[in-house]
Amino acid sequence: MWQSLIRKAKEGGLNTIETYVFWNAHEPEQRKYDFSGHLDLVRFIETIQREGLYAILRIGPYVCAEWNYGGFPVWLHSLPNIETRTNNTVYQNEMRIFTQKIVGMMKHENFFASQGGPIILAQIENEYGDVENAYGENGWKYVEWCSDLVESFEVGVPWIMCKQDNAPFPISPKSDSTPKIWTENWSGWFKTWGSQDPHRTAEDLAFAVARFYQLGGAVQNYYMYHGGTNFGKTAGGPYITTSYDYDAPLDEYGNLNQPKWGHLKALHEILMSLEKTLTYGSVEHHDYQNLQYVTVYSYQGNRTCFMSTSNNYDFHLNFEGNDYVIPAWSVSILPDCYTEVYNTAKVNAQTSIMVKKPNVGEDPDRLEWVWRPEHALHVDKTGSLKGSTMVANELLDQKRVTNGSSDYLFEHDERDAVWGKAKNVILHVNTDGHVMHAFLNGKHIGSQWSTDGDFNYFILEKSIKLKHGTNRLSLLSVTVGLPNYGAFYDKKRVGVHGPVKLIAKTKNGDVERNISSNQWVYKTGLHGEELGLHLVESHHNHNWKTENRPENRKMIWYKTTFTAPLGTDPVVVDLLGLGKGVAWVNGFDIGRYHIPRSLLKADDNVLVLFEEFGGTPDLVSIQTVTVGTVCADAYEGQTLELSCQGGNVFSRIKFASFGLPEGSCGSFNKGTCHAENTLPVVKDACLGKEKCSLKIAEETFGVLRCKADAYRLAVEAVLASFCNAMLMKQNVIKLLSMRTSVYRPPTPDDAVEEQEDQEKQPTLQEIINIKLIESGEKERLMELLRERLIECGWKDEMKALCRFSLPSHVLVSLLFVLWLSFDFQGY
Repeated sequence: MWQSLIRKAKEGGLNTIETYVFWNAHEPEQRKYDFSGHLDLVRFIETIQREGLYAILRIGPYVCAEWNYGGFPVWLHSLPNIETRTNNTVYQNEMRIFTQKIVGMMKHENFFASQGGPIILAQIENEYGDVENAYGENGWKYVEWCSDLVESFEVGVPWIMCKQDNAPFPISPKSDSTPKIWTENWSGWFKTWGSQDPHRTAEDLAFAVARFYQLGGAVQNYYMYHGGTNFGKTAGGPYITTSYDYDAPLDEYGNLNQPKWGHLKALHEILMSLEKTLTYGSVEHHDYQNLQYVTVYSYQGNRTCFMSTSNNYDFHLNFEGNDYVIPAWSVSILPDCYTEVYNTAKVNAQTSIMVKKPNVGEDPDRLEWVWRPEHALHVDKTGSLKGSTMVANELLDQKRVTNGSSDYLFEHDERDAVWGKAKNVILHVNTDGHVMHAFLNGKHIGSQWSTDGDFNYFILEKSIKLKHGTNRLSLLSVTVGLPNYGAFYDKKRVGVHGPVKLIAKTKNGDVERNISSNQWVYKTGLHGEELGLHLVESHHNHNWKTENRPENRKMIWYKTTFTAPLGTDPVVVDLLGLGKGVAWVNGFDIGRYHIPRSLLKADDNVLVLFEEFGGTPDLVSIQTVTVGTVCADAYEGQTLELSCQGGNVFSRIKFASFGLPEGSCGSFNKGTCHAENTLPVVKDACLGKEKCSLKIAEETFGVLRCKADAYRLAVEAVLASFCNAMLMKQNVIKLLSMRTSVYRPPTPDDAVEEQEDQEKQPTLQEIINIKLIESGEKERLMELLRERLIECGWKDEMKALCRFSLPSHVLVSLLFVLWLSFDFQGY
């Protein structure tokens, strides 16, 4: 997937890829490193280099990034006398070892620009200026130590520190004598569970970029250009979602997020064409007051102008004898200081409406599920908790016990009842965890989680009934992403810190017993994880059940298999009907929703779900994400580029108007000025194609009989998936064999007569054969089939078609599908 993403970034006009290096991913256990598979940093930089791009390496190793624990491995927390991100020798030693390892790997591969490689900048630490004061004098000493560390590496490229205005040499400080670098221009924002999808418009993002370069910017980085997915336990927070879409130009799945991607692509192309003028030219700033400016760059006889306004009303000006109107909150770029070629508020890129489609390669019936319960209290014959990792007479921080290996921690207390069969006893648990499930004597007694944005503290209180003799209390504490930002964020408590109390309600008042100092037995992780239920190959695969599947029951494991959807569109699992939990595909922890195609086989892909809150998997489905509808509202003088994805083609043009169209996507109308020839022209250019170009001008669509400062072209087009349609061939073949009788279905009384009448009618197959031959479309469709069949995965059919030995009923069915799928008016 890296190569595809990097190529899309390059096509979008980028020349550099910036990336973090995640310490906890590469060193999950102390001195045990992992650079395999999707963690292969060397291969990632090689991919960037092969595509002819530069790289900026943000080593950190603190990264924030809404990443679990800010990128720190949780085992750091357990090192004696450690204080992170300050002048502390324990931490500095660990940071030096890891950073030195990364730099050494890059040097060994000759990746730094000084060695002829792609890495032009490197970063140590991240956003430390925001928190430095909280660490007092040791904060500045730590900054100086970072500077000495990177100087010792001798990599031959500049180092940056991000938001560190006073950084000492060799780290580049904030100064008029150094290039302006914007390390994070937020393309959107991250999402938390239960919140709305953040959105930043293409116009606003383009405005920020253009203004930065108008004011002398040198390096601008999008955070994010592609955010992707927080697989496994990588999401931080807490409560940051698995999706890290970020409303970026490339969405979570790698699709073009239009119009943002296209609008920025046009801006990048213009800026790159002006590179020498903006880099070496002299500059003049003209202040028109009220946040309205004109900036002129001059170089070797060439002049380039930026005109901008930061107001919510238009900027009217006369510049060098010419009148200009700059729309509110926008920047216009005039490469010759005369003709506007780009304005950040005028979007000339398509808008793609994404849809999720069912996996048509799968059996249309529901997925077949098997299930197993999670043995939350797995005790052996002696009553001891199996898989226990630690015993303590105190309540321990969850990070200390799990070391980040699981989000789940069982805390088990066992002792005689204090009040015998007292009927009115309250269990009171103070917790700094995110979710809590309580069990008494093997039975679930209650669950609770933090609400209203208070992610640090809540109280669980439940009425319980104790029995005579031994009572077993188990608390399952669950994290939903560890904190990742702020001074001393690594010291924030997580899990059950107490007090844990039993409160008996009596006539004489409450009687409390604090059991926080009892002997607690800790067990990290789920029992199902310990058994490997999430793995494709497990010694415990034989105990899955098919009968009596429970409904809306907590702590259940589900498993099924599915066929990979054909085509290239991204794949997701829709977990409709379920609550909270974890999903694995072929043993890989996807967290939730996104299934990278690199994980999939053609058939028998294994999906395993652990459902924590309760629900039913009956509505779970495998889907693909693709463009369903394309819209545009572009300006005269531009060339509108429309494109599909995943082998889809334009199948219908719902609306097309050149002139002064009104409305927006889904509700366009022609307005008072319209070129009647617009729709036929758009159909002829686009129908049945994956992409098309339209020059927006009267010469293309016809002369308009109205006057306006600028005309526009509005288009709404629907896409069809050729491959998905062809997958319905079996149903089509059945349809073709039917007679075309218009009589009512036979009844027992006239079945024989009806059957004789129907047998006189031609089949639909025979009619279509005749129609296609008469219309002369058969050969054209045959050529189209040859081009498409391989894309659809029909290799055998392709071979047969090329030999002209395809059975006639299959050939006709394929042609019939084409006939239904496309609007032939444009052919």
